[in-house]
Amino acid sequence: MEGSLSEKNSVTHCPVCLENYTRPKCLPCLHTVCEPCIDIYIQSMQKAFHHSSFSSTDTNHGFNCPVCKAFVSCSGQDSKQWAKTLPDNTLINDLIEKQKLKKRSESCNGCKSRGDVITAESWCSECQEALCKTCSNYHKTNKALKNHRMFNVKVLEEEPILVRFTEDENCTLHREKRVEMYCKHHDSLCCIICVTSGHKQCESIIPIEEIAQEIRNNGDITDVTNQLKHANCEITQIIKDRQKNISDFTQQHQRIETDLAKFRQEINKHLDELEQRFKKNMNVLYNENLSQMNEQVERLQNREKAIKNCQKVLQTCLRHGTDYKLFLEMVKLKQQIREHDDYVHQQKASMKRIGFSFSLSSPATNFKHYLTTLADISLTTTPYPNIETPYTTCVTSTPLASRRSSPVTPSRSFDPDLSPCKSRIDFNASSSYVNADLNGSYLEQNLSRRSSLESEFLQLSLSASDLIGVKEADLSKTIYVNKSKVIDATFLPDGRIMLITMCSNDQNWRLFVYSRKGTIDKEMRLHSKPGGIAVLSKQESVLTFPEEQIIQFVDNTDFSLIRDMKIRGHCRQISIMDNKMVVVCDSEVKLLNGTSVRTIPTSSSDILCICLSSKEKLYYTVESDSSLHCISTMGRELFKYCHGDLVCPFGVALGCNDIMVYVAGYKSQNVHQITSDGRLLTIIVTRGDVMSGPQLLAIDQNSGEFLQVWEQMYGNFIYVYDMPKEECIPCLPVST
Repeated sequence: MEGSLSEKNSVTHCPVCLENYTRPKCLPCLHTVCEPCIDIYIQSMQKAFHHSSFSSTDTNHGFNCPVCKAFVSCSGQDSKQWAKTLPDNTLINDLIEKQKLKKRSESCNGCKSRGDVITAESWCSECQEALCKTCSNYHKTNKALKNHRMFNVKVLEEEPILVRFTEDENCTLHREKRVEMYCKHHDSLCCIICVTSGHKQCESIIPIEEIAQEIRNNGDITDVTNQLKHANCEITQIIKDRQKNISDFTQQHQRIETDLAKFRQEINKHLDELEQRFKKNMNVLYNENLSQMNEQVERLQNREKAIKNCQKVLQTCLRHGTDYKLFLEMVKLKQQIREHDDYVHQQKASMKRIGFSFSLSSPATNFKHYLTTLADISLTTTPYPNIETPYTTCVTSTPLASRRSSPVTPSRSFDPDLSPCKSRIDFNASSSYVNADLNGSYLEQNLSRRSSLESEFLQLSLSASDLIGVKEADLSKTIYVNKSKVIDATFLPDGRIMLITMCSNDQNWRLFVYSRKGTIDKEMRLHSKPGGIAVLSKQESVLTFPEEQIIQFVDNTDFSLIRDMKIRGHCRQISIMDNKMVVVCDSEVKLLNGTSVRTIPTSSSDILCICLSSKEKLYYTVESDSSLHCISTMGRELFKYCHGDLVCPFGVALGCNDIMVYVAGYKSQNVHQITSDGRLLTIIVTRGDVMSGPQLLAIDQNSGEFLQVWEQMYGNFIYVYDMPKEECIPCLPVST
């Protein structure tokens, strides 16, 4: 029961103020926030951007959701009206009103004032009081109260939508005032203050009681009913299309997996056939040559027996034969020995050792390098089909701008040159109002002209909001490391990748060097836990060891130790430029220039990554905010870059000639390309993964490639991308 109550409270509580919703507003990302909370949030964001040197098209035409940071596009120039123009969350309103009503209607208000507690049965929408059965009967018979509308409390609890009919409608601008008038020109409800302030020049102001008397007889109800049916049919068609798209998308996914598995089986079958063919040919060669060698061995064994027989004959003659007989046998044996010698020499001259020479074919040898992927996958998009619903022809055409009209601010009119005379057409006017002033044909021409103007205006708005380039980086290669944590990585001058890893299970620290093809060239075990790595020159690189408080210089060829340098403090991140080094030691940043050491004052101590520029600038990010800080080597703050699409920056690197600075966002999963003075140029989108984000960022100054390290549950990957080609994009200022 407590869990159910807390779940209900969490539904009716604002995620910003953690209190019950006050005029809940629904954002396009489906998050709901109080109108006062979102208004304060929007104004604080706009104030932060206006007080800084950063100004982008996105911040001028919208804001980021305070919960998920999704961009919310808003029309209109006045940001103070953005919160009011957001749609109300009627479901949350109904739940809140139902809770309030249930709490207020537990006992009769009239009896409670007399000290009695009696269960209420009815609710008066005029008096806004709960009544018991006795008080309700008195209410119905009293001459002054009998016209009050009464609702059954149980019915209200079962139907929350009826709550909105039990209370007066208050003005959206002046919450304390009740709406009493209707402006036909602006098609909006007004209170007395609205009439005297924002609708002074409006002539068609009608009391609501007067116009409400004819509401059931005119055709507005039919039009609204048809519009609702049309909207319901459209949303139903969209849902069906989405469901069909999901089904087709799933079938395509399964079909691709099946085709890939089938292709894999065909590859395996082809490899098996090649293996069997190779074994068959090898067996033929083996059997033929083995038979010949066995025959040679058999002939040699027979010759061996003949020689042994000659030896036996000679021994027998020596023991038992006469000299005459021995002489005769010696002559015969000499002839046989000459024959044996000739045979042996002949066999040795013609005999060759036979063996197999095995080598893989070139495609098989380079199979892993050439075949980096079995197939390419991409997404295709097609426009949503324009499907007519049964109620399409019944819906009255309502101009788009009339749905966005403000009850206070007079509508802005377009004045196109419409021959044969100029005629001003108010885009915020309703269709019935326009029909009253213009004939049918002229109205059709003007609506067509207006549609064209709105299309051109929309195109201009889109082009203006697209000033900042968003590019997708091309993935050139993928390197699987292992499940060890990658501490730092960088490019060597020859394009190889050097990284240091740590295995937390067995305290095993290693240095890896990968070739340009992605294979391991060098693997070396480190004696202590490393903190960072950087390239000093073509010949040397440096590693930091926090526990030993040393900086180690290694050779880039064989990675042997050259020398050690002692430094005070647990040194971690390191960056090098023009033989100058900056090292993060505990909570300090130290600049090492030759034999001199100087501490650079910074505003933060929780530094994540650091980068030194040749222009005496230092870029760094911290854990406490989602910003890129830039200071001089003397500690003077130059700028602070922040952006709604940069969340948890976890990597900083310099581009060619230090003109560009690149900062990677861990949660936003992108790379921001900014100028050296802090102006955004391009947002580079890299490989997205909902389970992780880029941990490091390094750029190869020669090839223009850049790498990111992504930690995932099944291992770590190094993704190497080709840097998108730079284009001339207007530089936009950033916040300072």
